[in-house]
Amino acid sequence: MKKIYMLLVSLVTLNVADAQWTWQNPLPQGNSLNSVTFIDANTGYSVGESGTIMRTTDAGATWSIINTGESTALNSIFFVDSHTGFIVGNYGVILKTTDGGDTWIAISSRTAYMYSSIFFTDDSTGYIVGYDNWHSHGIILKTINGGTTWDVISSETFPPLNSVTFMDSNTGYAVGDEENFNGTILKTTDAGLTWTSLANNSQGALFSVYFLNSNTGYVAGVYGTILKTIDGGANWTLLPSETEYCLNSIYFPDQNTGFATGDHGIKMRTINGGSTWTKSEGGLFESFYSLHFSDVNTGFAVGYCGTILKTNNGGFTWNSMTTGTFPWLMSVHFPSALTGYAVGGDYASDLGTILKTIDGGAHWTPLSFKPIYGLSSVYFTSINIGYAAGGGGTIYKTTNGGYSWTSLVTGTTSNFSSICFPSANIGYAVGIWGTILKTTDGGTTWTVLSSGTTINLWSVYFTDIDTGYVVGMVGTILKTTNGGISWVPLSSGAGITLRSVYFTDSNTGYVAGGSIYKTTDGGATWNRIWYEVAEQMVSVYFPTSNIGYAAGFYGEIIKTTNGGETWNVFPYMTSTDLHSVFFTDSLTGYVVGPGGTILKTTNGGGPAVGLSESTGAANRFNIFPNPVKDKVTIETTGLTGNCQFSIMNTSGKRLITRKLTSPKTQLDISILPVGVYFVRLTSERMVQVRKFVKY
Repeated sequence: MKKIYMLLVSLVTLNVADAQWTWQNPLPQGNSLNSVTFIDANTGYSVGESGTIMRTTDAGATWSIINTGESTALNSIFFVDSHTGFIVGNYGVILKTTDGGDTWIAISSRTAYMYSSIFFTDDSTGYIVGYDNWHSHGIILKTINGGTTWDVISSETFPPLNSVTFMDSNTGYAVGDEENFNGTILKTTDAGLTWTSLANNSQGALFSVYFLNSNTGYVAGVYGTILKTIDGGANWTLLPSETEYCLNSIYFPDQNTGFATGDHGIKMRTINGGSTWTKSEGGLFESFYSLHFSDVNTGFAVGYCGTILKTNNGGFTWNSMTTGTFPWLMSVHFPSALTGYAVGGDYASDLGTILKTIDGGAHWTPLSFKPIYGLSSVYFTSINIGYAAGGGGTIYKTTNGGYSWTSLVTGTTSNFSSICFPSANIGYAVGIWGTILKTTDGGTTWTVLSSGTTINLWSVYFTDIDTGYVVGMVGTILKTTNGGISWVPLSSGAGITLRSVYFTDSNTGYVAGGSIYKTTDGGATWNRIWYEVAEQMVSVYFPTSNIGYAAGFYGEIIKTTNGGETWNVFPYMTSTDLHSVFFTDSLTGYVVGPGGTILKTTNGGGPAVGLSESTGAANRFNIFPNPVKDKVTIETTGLTGNCQFSIMNTSGKRLITRKLTSPKTQLDISILPVGVYFVRLTSERMVQVRKFVKY
């Protein structure tokens, strides 16, 4: 059997006030929550995406974020007693606390196991279920020494497993994905030594299992499936749930009263042991992934975008413990240090949305004006005068700080991606199919300019009223020096989509997409200064000539303090794609994204720990294949003397270090979990870093 051993490393808990980036919307945070549990009436915990761990000590009124430095998804939490608890997540993550969650110890398998659920029968004996990401089969693990070591006890013939529970030291159940057109239900009567697949009449994957006693239990899953057994799993009855939405969690605080939650905000309640159910639904994208009731009246449901609901009356009504809004935010702009705007689209209605803050982001208020299409870009020329552009060729203007907006006549129905005003009256908007429009009278009239391309254009930036740049798909960079009358294609050397352009002066500029490129001669030549294996960076912004930031997919934020020569990667606050970054000064900045995500920093992002370096010299080594599964090759050119390379994770921790003994080195990395890594090559005269993805 495989063994998993405890690392003698403590993940130190950080005070949220010292965090590099803090959540401003929604609050207390916006990462989706996958599991919730309470150890008494007041003390509860919830875990979720991007390593999120939260704790309440006042029955959910307030929640504190416990920062462990973990960045992968956490899927299940279980407390043995008030002090000892466990968390499991993706890529073999197992965490343990013995002080009520103040600090957590990592128990690492260094595998690609994805853990879904954890349950302990006593303080020594526990079980984990999930699946093997490499081989796509279910796994079951067991510990008999309080989590110090874990044995893999499954036969590797099960489909992925999603939930586990035990009724006593010997009898337990696990449920999972579809097998033979039915969801999987497994049972053990010998403390996990053997597992039997139980026949059932479900129609697909099952996500949650709950037993009231040795005979009576319930499971929930896709298509509104709720099954009940009254004979310890020998037979299962399909209950009438009256919904077709996926049910992710089921919980019974007593033999008659039960609850189930799932996708589309579905919340269900029974008072007769499941014979009938009443339901309520929420928004289109509002989903709940976990339930817990401390008594028949008091319960919590957690889910999408950090949503936390509480009921004090047995599910008749639910109150939100989170604040804020959840639109898809695409752009952020601050005309002053305290006043800012974020624009995007509403999930449910497809209408546009505009948020405003007048206190540096401490509070964001949705404006009453609802554009008929989602918005992609916002730009203010003064504290009161601003523009927002988006779908259907719509551009809106405000002259009173957003209290009212006027729809401008553009003469096109093309979706706009970006808008920029180099002066109070002169502005440009770009969009799909090569669309470029110009106004010289503050938006009253717009003229269609000939871009010379039908490529989708994503970003526009002008260094003065005549000189501007537009970027788009397949490495497109266009430049004008005559106010848009003519546009000249520039050779970027990039074959990937470019999503953002920004210039710090008339000659020095940056474009970002799958890579970041820099020019120092007004776009005549471009050098790649940051490399990604996928289309990553969506927005780039420089508050000073040397200090710059870029943000993009999967919550990545990077920073340079020397004009792009070196870049540092910040710890991941969210796995949500980030669409726009804006700084009011060199230290104070904002990023926005889906789910209403708004993050702020007041210290320049704080110390960054991941690393990417480039001396600006020619590439001296390559990595292939990339992405890679098990064996990666590092090939160097023209290097002599004392050279070595290190493989580091996104937190900057060195995992493997080797001396270079030949121009081509192959390394077995199958022991590393799936994820993103850096290879740092050092010689006597240079340091270079490249990134690769292990799948």
